[in-house]
Amino acid sequence: MSNAEVVIRSHIQTGATRCYQKGLETDPGQGGKLVIGIKIAPTGEVDSVTTFINTRLAPMVVACIESVARRATFDPVGETGRTISVPFNFLKAASGSPVPNFQ
Repeated sequence: MSNAEVVIRSHIQTGATRCYQKGLETDPGQGGKLVIGIKIAPTGEVDSVTTFINTRLAPMVVACIESVARRATFDPVGETGRTISVPFNFLKAASGSPVPNFQ
């Protein structure tokens, strides 16, 4: 899966940051870790997105990030497809500004 990192960085992480920023409007104190699983069909389309871990992120933020991931398209991955885990850490900086940290 040659373009997975590019898709995650350019599409999913960018969208996840927007989702988190919007979530801060309703709950400015939230921050935490999210790990989603993205099941990729053999064609490269996303079959499903599942939340594996969510610590202290609002359900609306998680739903938004899952929606962003569902719209992603990857290179074809072979006959059986593939599932990848994508972690996100949304931390508060000392200034109180959100700092997304994608690992």
